[in-house]
Amino acid sequence: MNHAHLSSTARISNIEMLRIVCMVMIILFHYYLYGAFSKEMDVTASHVVMQLLSSGSKIGVDVFVVITGYFLITQEFRWLKLCKFFSCTYFWSLVILAFAIFMFGVDQLAPDRILESLFPLTPLNWFARSYFILYIMFPLLNRFIFHVSRRTLGCVILVLTMYFYVVPTVLGGTRGGYGNSTFMFADMYMIGAYIRQYGNERLARQLKIAGVLGLIVLASSVLFFDYMGLSDPFYRIQSNVLSCTKSGENVFALMTAMGLFVWAKDVRMAFHPRINTIAATTFGIYLIHDNSFVSMWLWNDVMQGYRFYDTPFAVPHMILSAAAVFAVCSGLEYIRIRLVERPLMRMLGRRIK
Repeated sequence: MNHAHLSSTARISNIEMLRIVCMVMIILFHYYLYGAFSKEMDVTASHVVMQLLSSGSKIGVDVFVVITGYFLITQEFRWLKLCKFFSCTYFWSLVILAFAIFMFGVDQLAPDRILESLFPLTPLNWFARSYFILYIMFPLLNRFIFHVSRRTLGCVILVLTMYFYVVPTVLGGTRGGYGNSTFMFADMYMIGAYIRQYGNERLARQLKIAGVLGLIVLASSVLFFDYMGLSDPFYRIQSNVLSCTKSGENVFALMTAMGLFVWAKDVRMAFHPRINTIAATTFGIYLIHDNSFVSMWLWNDVMQGYRFYDTPFAVPHMILSAAAVFAVCSGLEYIRIRLVERPLMRMLGRRIK
């Protein structure tokens, strides 16, 4: 393998803009998921648009991991980066726990949620745990990728994708969903690494076509369930829980994610420091707004999207709520980076690499 091909790539703004878009997609899904909407809502135009807007969450998660593989394949393990991960994860977990105790009282908090806050890398927090494990194991993944042929790497990716994505999509059922997210993350990491190592115009074109096909199938599945739901409540419930993407095992969402990433990668965009600064807050945005103490309170008590469902303001409220959550959480994370992370990293940087 030609290691010269793997020269370090800076965090260019087109990829960072993609991070921002993907986080908005995830927030839109959480608005719909936790918004206390009835599972038997009537099928309306607003309902359909809300579903289409929120069905991109799995795409967003997949893109984040593919991006990770694309960049980390050229890097070495750094303890300082792991410290950044820990500082962000534990800071928001403990700060939000203190906020919840202040707001509701410790006797009103579920013990498992307190445990999740004190130990945020347990299975109770699937995303942080899986990302942590991925970072720990990425040097081993890189060593494997560097020592196998292109054909072998492609076969490994194919087998994992078939098992975790294609079979559950075609036959139904599950392979554990996000309970097996470590293996799914490893698969997506290798996809990103494969694009970095062996990407060319032909592969890019194929992935873009796959992405368009995946997006069409996902949108069509939502529309199909909604159409069938007009006469059969069973289909209405299926579309309402977004069964096509919620489990995280849908191959069409993965196809869309790969196509979206390759498209964004090929977009020519000048370096924009503000975009990169905002994108650097996306992990913190996730940790804040999807914390178990925050999510139900945020969407049910603060945003109250269910109040607007039968009004013309349903979709605008969804979009504005997602934008507001993004902006507030991004601002909070930016303050943490400036006041906590940077001084801490400067101190640790003198001791570790």
